[in-house]
Parts: sequence; C-alpha cells; structure tokens
Amino acid sequence: MMQNSIREFVAQSFGKHYYPVYHGRSNIVVPLALIVKKTRQWWRRPFGKEEARLLGSLEHYVENDSRNHFHDVFQKKIQKEDKSLTTSKATEIASNFEMLIEGFDSGEVALKTSDTPGDLELGNLTEEYFLDPNLRELLSVAPLNPDKMKPLEGHHLLLVTGVIYSTKFVLSGPRKHQTTMSGNVLTPSSMATLLDESWIRGQVTNTEVLPPMVNRNSRAPFLFQFCRVVYDRENKKLCIGDGDFVGKTLRSEAPKQPDYEEAMMHLEMVKDLSHDPITLTDEDCERVKNIKELLRMEKSGSQRKNLVQVYLHRFEKILTEEITQLSVENRLPTNSDCEFLLKLGIRARLKQRFLKVTSAARTAIQDYGILFQLLSGLPEDQWKEFEATIDDSKGKDS
Repeated sequence: MMQNSIREFVAQSFGKHYYPVYHGRSNIVVPLALIVKKTRQWWRRPFGKEEARLLGSLEHYVENDSRNHFHDVFQKKIQKEDKSLTTSKATEIASNFEMLIEGFDSGEVALKTSDTPGDLELGNLTEEYFLDPNLRELLSVAPLNPDKMKPLEGHHLLLVTGVIYSTKFVLSGPRKHQTTMSGNVLTPSSMATLLDESWIRGQVTNTEVLPPMVNRNSRAPFLFQFCRVVYDRENKKLCIGDGDFVGKTLRSEAPKQPDYEEAMMHLEMVKDLSHDPITLTDEDCERVKNIKELLRMEKSGSQRKNLVQVYLHRFEKILTEEITQLSVENRLPTNSDCEFLLKLGIRARLKQRFLKVTSAARTAIQDYGILFQLLSGLPEDQWKEFEATIDDSKGKDS
C-alpha cells in the first residue's frame, strides 16, 4: 500500500513523469545516472516482464582523460532550483462497492474498503536537472570507455535527467487498511414471530494496522526523471533517442508507457549486472515435497535430472513466450505428471499432447519454476544429498 500511496502522491503533485526513490543506496540516484532496462528473468520474484538496474553516474563510464572536461561542462550546464513546497495532512482514501443480491428472499450486500496512508513530511525540496540543448552538448563531449560499455551493448539504456531532493522523509500518523462487509436479508417466515424483525442484519470489519515506516532526516533523492538514450558504438558516445526530448512535461501530455512503469517498479540500485541468488519462502517447502513426489517415480538419478530439465524448459517457455497452449510431445503425461500439474492448476490427461495454460496458473508455474531452476544448478554432491531425501521419504511411505 505504501508504494501505491507514494506513486499516487507523486502523480498528483509533480506529474506522471516523476518516479519515486525508495530508501536504500539512494545516493547513486544523481543527474546523469545510467539505467539499463532489460527483460526480467522469469525465475526472479516478483514476476514481471521488465526491470531496471541503476548502475551509477555516467562519469564512471567516461574515458579517464576526458573526465575533467566532462565534469567542468556538467557543472556549467546543470540547473538548480529551490522549491518552497509544503505537504498537507493525508486524509482517508476510500473506495466503496455496493451490490444488490436478489434470490428467494430479497437482500443486499455492501463492501467498503478504506486506506489511511499517513502524513508525509518532505522538508525543503531542491531540484537539479538538465535542459535538452545542454544535455545534448554535454553528451557530445563525453567519450565513453568501450570496455565498460561492452556489457551494456544491445540493452535498452536510460539516463537520469533530473532529481528532486528532500531534506527529510517522515511518515507519521496512523496507517491502516480497513475492509467492511455488511448485509441484510428478509427474515424467514418461520422465524418472523420469534425475532420481531423484518430484516436480519450483519456486519464484519477487518482492520489491518500497518507497521511504522523508516524515516529519514537528511538530504537525499526523492524523485527522478529520465530519458531514453542510445549508445553510438562508432563514436563511443550516448545520444538522446530519436523523437525524445528533455524538458518540463505538461499535465495534458499522454501518460508514461506501461513498460517504463513496470520496469521502474523493479528498479534496483546496483553497481553491476551480477545476478541475485534465489531466495526461498516458507511456502516453497510444501512445493519441494510435491516435486519430490514427482521425481520419486523415476528409477534413476539421470532420469530425475532429465525430468527437472523437462519441466524447467516447459515453465520457462510458458513464462517468457506467453503461450496459452504447451506442446508436451517430448514427454507425454503420466499419472504422476497429471497429479503434479493439477496442483499447479493445469488439468492433464494420460498421453495428452497439448496442455492448456490459464493466466491463473502462471503464478504457481513461476513458484515451481524457481525451484526447478535451483535444482538444475545444484553441484553433484548437493544433488546427491537432495536425491537421498527423495529415497528416504519413499522408504517411510512404504
């Protein structure tokens, strides 16, 4: 709820082309920080098509003998502006949904949800940004190191063009989410004389009080803007993308592209492109048991490894290609396959050649796909330890 509240606050107060910076290694969000937007790996939680990695200042990629000149031009061209803005106390954000149900007896059900996000204090705000001609001039005098840019070739690159800083970030006051369901039905005739009421009424309220947020009382980035850039490999420089311009956005302008929105939801502030390890949840323990039941039906370790690869390939195909029907002719379903797939929300019959994949099953497919990904990468000694637990459970069941 907190992220949604901040994004809504930003959109209403500053416009749709500003993106919030959350706590944690935020000081690398600076004007001319380089961002790479790439396809999010299917086995990473939460699942999404795009993600963005913030790599740090463009200055780190500039050739050593040009950095002093780059720094001098940077200081001359950057614009700085103080903003005397204040934030008002947050009021309750509520949404109401009502529906009328009529059956053998008339009745109605009402559902109401309300969110109280708390009061946000930002302190003094300052903005540092580049105007379009100034940025183009700066990029023209910034030759980049080919070796450092090589890992980024072929990726979608973005450049931070403006940052709004705040001297504090304090979220105070009550924060809660509340859902109330109420309803009433006509009193059955058999009970009317006992209750002396024509209606039976009921109401249930669930209140979730959210934990306190981490507050900040020092100057740090709060919002940022970016533009699309293209790496000119021949001239070793970045260029603003064709049709893109840097400047003040107008409220009447079309909203930002959905792929940018999703990518910034997964913005990660890192200094390299190394992959994060797979982290498991408590719910994964039950999924591991289901995978063991599936693998237990295979007679040898090589067959079990092959089955892991089969499912890994299938799930990767489903999640990356967005298919609704999967060919399984390379391994027609067995009884154990059918039982396993049913736990994922996929109905299969013996020797069925194609499986229908619904959108509702994709979350379960990713959850199990993460485990198959982990199993496929186990060293031989760890695989043997895992396989021993399959045989142990088999002995207990018998």
